Amino acid sequence: MRARDVMSGEVATVAENVTLLDALKMLINGGASALPVVDGKGALVGVLTEYDVIQHVLDGERAFDLQAHLEAHGALPEIYARALAAPVSSLMTKPALSATEDTRLKDVADMMVKHRVHCIPVVRDTEVVGMVRRVDLVRALLSRTEAAAAPPPAEVDDEKLRRDVVAAIRRLGLPISGGFDVVARHGIVHLWGNAYTEDDHRSYQAAAAKVRGVREIASHMQVRAMRGAAGAWR
Repeated sequence: MRARDVMSGEVATVAENVTLLDALKMLINGGASALPVVDGKGALVGVLTEYDVIQHVLDGERAFDLQAHLEAHGALPEIYARALAAPVSSLMTKPALSATEDTRLKDVADMMVKHRVHCIPVVRDTEVVGMVRRVDLVRALLSRTEAAAAPPPAEVDDEKLRRDVVAAIRRLGLPISGGFDVVARHGIVHLWGNAYTEDDHRSYQAAAAKVRGVREIASHMQVRAMRGAAGAWR
């Protein structure tokens, strides 16, 4: 399997001249642990991670007393305001580790272990087209199936199959969690994520089964009801 087979294709990036405050809003609201940083031409130049932020607060040039800040009342300390106004380029990890769509998952995993990172941006030339996270590698491990004992048909294109299944499920317009993903191996489609109801779960499987080239559906989804107006999962 290659990076393109498991990567998340919807990846938010941040410009290198954006302030740390705005970048952190994107990081938190997007539920991500890292953001690829790009230059004016869209080329990958670095990565902003949660670890970078914590290290910056504790040990950076504009470090401040974290405990005092958390317990303080009133206006923000000037040093804290200056830290948040700094551009992302002054804080990001660079050069950024990256993989291509054709990089073997074993090589992606080796990079994660060696450099102790949570995710690896995937680039086409210099443009960010995806992200492989540690959870994506775990999904790939669990998506191995014994059902495909026979050689797969030569015409099966798992990369295209994955894209088509994702598109078919999203066209339903039903709620799915941020953990939603599809892994396709030898024409067998593995579904991951949370479904709102069992009816929704069946709809996802039915939509996937109708996609041309799908040999079998293996659903690992969980049915978990949302609670509250914010749409949090139980």
